[in-house]
Amino acid sequence: MMRMLNLAGRQHLPMLALCLTLIIVTTLIQLVLPLGVQQMLDNVLSTGTALDLHHLALLLLGLFAAKAIVGYFAQLMLMVTGDRIIVTVREKLFSHYQFLSLAQHKDHSVGDWVSRLNNDITAVRNVVSNVAIAFIVSVLQLIGAALIMLSMNPSLALVVLLLGPATTLVSKLFGATFFRLSKRIQEAMADSNSTLQESLSGIEAVKTFSRERHQIGQYRQQMKRFLARAIEARKADSLYNAIVAFITSVTTIAIVWAGGLAVIGGELTAGMLVAFLLYAQYVTQSIVSIAGHYSAVKQAEGASDRVFEILDMETEASDGENSQQAIQPRSISFHNVAFSYPDKAVFAGLDLQVKQGDTVAIVGPSGCGKSTFLRLLPRLYEASAGSIEINGKALRDYSLKQLRDAMSVVSQDIHLFETSVLENIRFGRLDASDDEVIDAAKRANADEFIRDLPQGYASEIGANGCFLSGGQRQRIALARAFLKDAPILLLDEATSSLDADNEQRIQAALAHIQGRCTTFIIAHNPATIAHANVVLDMQRYRQPPMPELATVSGELVARRALG
Repeated sequence: MMRMLNLAGRQHLPMLALCLTLIIVTTLIQLVLPLGVQQMLDNVLSTGTALDLHHLALLLLGLFAAKAIVGYFAQLMLMVTGDRIIVTVREKLFSHYQFLSLAQHKDHSVGDWVSRLNNDITAVRNVVSNVAIAFIVSVLQLIGAALIMLSMNPSLALVVLLLGPATTLVSKLFGATFFRLSKRIQEAMADSNSTLQESLSGIEAVKTFSRERHQIGQYRQQMKRFLARAIEARKADSLYNAIVAFITSVTTIAIVWAGGLAVIGGELTAGMLVAFLLYAQYVTQSIVSIAGHYSAVKQAEGASDRVFEILDMETEASDGENSQQAIQPRSISFHNVAFSYPDKAVFAGLDLQVKQGDTVAIVGPSGCGKSTFLRLLPRLYEASAGSIEINGKALRDYSLKQLRDAMSVVSQDIHLFETSVLENIRFGRLDASDDEVIDAAKRANADEFIRDLPQGYASEIGANGCFLSGGQRQRIALARAFLKDAPILLLDEATSSLDADNEQRIQAALAHIQGRCTTFIIAHNPATIAHANVVLDMQRYRQPPMPELATVSGELVARRALG
């Protein structure tokens, strides 16, 4: 519970304390009502006048009008604070997502991330802003009513208070079940979110293969599993509430029986018995409420456990000093570099020396580690062995921001944001002017088709650029990389979707920056490779070793002068 409060943010505690104070005021007013009823039955109706009754009724009416006003502001502030807590926690979790490693992201589906950010955090918010306050109020109401009952009739009060231990025992028995079922429900919801996200993001593939009914069937199965777990939880919750309600009913019957005997024996007045029954109702309501809150907390712990599971993951280690000095790479060296996934080796023993301004063509068959090799430079992946150095300094000696600021990347899987063309290109350098964005688009041979769009550079391009062709998306990604103008350019088959004319123009743009930009490019096209003065064939380093294939240069690693 304390960890949930810390997650919600201590800045919300003063407002929660104010809400609690106001709710305590309404609770105290509520405790006055039975005393007023007792006064009315024992004094006003037996010996008083109609005027006394009017006065007492007006007094009670005024008190409860004040309770309503105070309760309004308390409830309003509590709901607003709850919404602010959701924003705070979601921002914390989203921020944590951003700094997790690429490998950690690949271990979880997007749907699972989204489910934790939305559904699970809502459960945490409910506990922190609603359940915690209601729990405290229930305890205070229980204590207040119990003290008044003990002062009225100690023996009869003990009958009511025996309800507490019985309910606590039932809560203890059900607690582990609530936690287990809640976690299973959240996991089922995450699975269904994953299916939903994959189906919508891959809708083109779904339609072209006529797999709409297949996807519907998959989602239906996920929903059936969710429903089965939800029903199991509802059964447990209903059984728990039924047992608690039965205990409460037995207690009420015992009070009426014992209290009636006390009235007959002259130990209690009729007004005192009615007041006692009202206080007993407060006690039973409080105990049932506390039991319900316990159930809610246990169920929320299942959701919060999934949130903390992510927050407990270590973020990427920045390692180097947080220097603002830009990297000017004079040399990039790879010494006996190897990389392995947890279940398989990819390559090993890679040695390479790259000078400033070199263009390195990375070639080899599919699956030999070309894209993985590129990801080592910005430390999206960490080398399993060996070392990579820039200017004789290990990558770990640079901060991640410093390192990645020195690199522009166009990956094999291009991602564009659901905004305008202008903002997608400007993502490469957020402070770039419109003219600089347009200049980068021209260098990527994208300006002409962009101007033909309905609103030019202001045109929205849809989710992941769905309104554009593959070649257009690729040119926008290239423009974004050109705009960043980093000294190291990493291109993972960045011209694969371009026609021959556009690829030739991009090659001319790359040739224009050659000499002042060190370029690593994964390529299969001989024309692209021809522009490189270093050819790295990953086949040589593949693990396990494979039979060597013919290479474009006649050697596995070649350095040649450009003509």
